[in-house]
Amino acid sequence: MQTNLPEGDFSRYLIFLPRTKTELKDATAAAYLYSPDAYPLEDWLPETQQNTHESMYWLLHAGVDHVFDAPRYSAIRDRMHDILNRSYTEFLEGDSIHGRELLEEFRSLISQTV
Repeated sequence: MQTNLPEGDFSRYLIFLPRTKTELKDATAAAYLYSPDAYPLEDWLPETQQNTHESMYWLLHAGVDHVFDAPRYSAIRDRMHDILNRSYTEFLEGDSIHGRELLEEFRSLISQTV
């Protein structure tokens, strides 16, 4: 599934990669609260590793690929990427209400997986 995120090297954010469903839900909550441009500055992080709208959605996509990597999750994984793509775009287009609704749908899908 292709994402509509900007091209770039986000590998410096891999230390924050969600590795469990709980961590993925936590990252979703952060995106819900802070997107698109209200991410808090963390004084313990260098400027190049501060969270942004782009980096958070990159982490969410990467987290989906990591947490739901088993073949049985193929369809749900594609659906999750689609929801994240739409949410990302809604925030950028100024519709934070719809962007957050999509994040709620995404979080619900995480909970529904077994």
